[in-house]
This record gives sequence, structure tokens and C-alpha cells, in this order.
Amino acid sequence: MLANLFVSGNVFLMITTIILIVSLVLNGVAISRFKQRKLQIKLADIVAALLLISLLLLVVSVEFFQTQLSYGVGIVFPIAALIFVVLAKKGVAKDDALIRSMDRLR
Repeated sequence: MLANLFVSGNVFLMITTIILIVSLVLNGVAISRFKQRKLQIKLADIVAALLLISLLLLVVSVEFFQTQLSYGVGIVFPIAALIFVVLAKKGVAKDDALIRSMDRLR
């Protein structure tokens, strides 16, 4: 049974779904920790890595295992999430630099 799941590519889709849910939860944690900028940057790095892994697994599952899926509109959401996570990381880093420069002025 497990061998059939692995061969059909369904395991990759299940793992991809779990990774996307974990990245969603980590994004929520990063938003709620707005006073801890270093933690936000680390979480953004982790979420970006998870999103890249999920995209890789999705491509592997569609291309190599010929699952019933097609790329369609659904592939746009993880890519957009990855772009927004990178932009958020850059924004948090700029905020951190601004706060540090203001601390130096005091």
C-alpha cells in the first residue's frame, strides 16, 4: 500500500500540503511577533525555504509521476507567497536598520 502511494506521487502531494500548512502557521507566528524583528527575519527565511521545497515537490509530482494534476492557477499562489515573503523580509530588515540608526542618534 505504501509503495503504491509513493509510486503514484500522492505522497508528494500530501507532503506538499503539510508543508504549505506549516508555512501558513509560521507566517501567522511571524506576523504576531512584530516586536521581535530578528525572529521575523528567521521565520521568513524558513517559510521561503518551505515554499521552495513545496514548489519542487509539486513539480516533481506532476512531471515525473504524471499525477492527475495540472499546474493551472493553483501554482500561482505558492509562487506569489514566496515573492511576498521575500518582500516582507526586506521590509523587516529595513525597519530593523531604521530602528538601529535611531538608537544610535539617542
